[in-house]
Amino acid sequence: MRFCTHCGSDLGQSQAFCVNCGTPVSTDVATSSPAPTAALPLTTPPTPWPSSAAASVPPPPPSYAAASIPPPPVPWQAPLPPPAPWVDTHQAVPGPREAPASAPWDEPAARRRKPAPILAVAIVVLLLAVGGGVYLLTKPDNATASGKTGGRGTGISPSVTPSISAPTSRPTTDPTTDPSVTPTAPAGPTQDLTATLAASAPTQAKDNVDAANNPVSYNPQNMVDGVGSTCWRTPGDATGQTLTFTLPTASVITSVGLINGYAKIDPTSGDDRYVQERRITAVTWIFDDGTNVPELPSDGVRTMQSVSVPGTNVQSRTVRLRIDGTTSPGSTLDFTAVSDVSVQGR
Repeated sequence: MRFCTHCGSDLGQSQAFCVNCGTPVSTDVATSSPAPTAALPLTTPPTPWPSSAAASVPPPPPSYAAASIPPPPVPWQAPLPPPAPWVDTHQAVPGPREAPASAPWDEPAARRRKPAPILAVAIVVLLLAVGGGVYLLTKPDNATASGKTGGRGTGISPSVTPSISAPTSRPTTDPTTDPSVTPTAPAGPTQDLTATLAASAPTQAKDNVDAANNPVSYNPQNMVDGVGSTCWRTPGDATGQTLTFTLPTASVITSVGLINGYAKIDPTSGDDRYVQERRITAVTWIFDDGTNVPELPSDGVRTMQSVSVPGTNVQSRTVRLRIDGTTSPGSTLDFTAVSDVSVQGR
């Protein structure tokens, strides 16, 4: 093992100078123990070994002005790359340059006059819009392409602004008329629709018993059961009341009728209920399409009295019977009764 005679550092077998202090290696370097450090006088103290951050750059060699030993050769070092220019990462990104505040507007005169045609076009569009609005407000609602009014015809002059009014409903004399009627008339032969009716009335008399003490009911459905000895009846004069009969579906009605009293003779006592109570002398049949058919039943006729419905297409789902007049109270009882009704149609 060889040691540097100046600083005592270990030396390799082929080193020509000490890598610690730069002292040249002589041929008589000690191989067993480091030599004393005061062999050569130096003008400057030895430079300590640099840190790892600067390990690639060797320390400067000591001055050998007063020494007889020549300085060791400086090993070749690769040049360090130049430092990168400093960049401020917080520097604002330059935006578009603004024109100086004092710079005058130097737009050509031809360009400054450009809004004139745009303004003219805007005025023309506005005039067309106003003219179209006036036309829409003043033209008749049912005007056709030829300028004539068609369909129902309102008779409104084009120069007069039409007023807004509620749509005209179908003519009817009964405010309870049902407007939901299918316009297509059913086809087929005329038949008796009475058994399919559902009857209702605003009032009815209380249940009672006959001469044999059998219970008797005066339900409105008795008017469509086809039995003359049963009836609907109500106390007193029923003038102004309306009886309602509803079909399962809308049908063309061809004739209607009624038995205008209580056509029953009590089998036990022989009492004639027809003459004992009031009889109906005037009625009006009312249909969904607004058709009203008056009827004047004859007093004293205990059987069905019918009237034809005018026209061939009176279509209705609801048939109403309004009582317009009755006789005075009967011989012993003050009731108004209807034994049966009849509705024929298809």
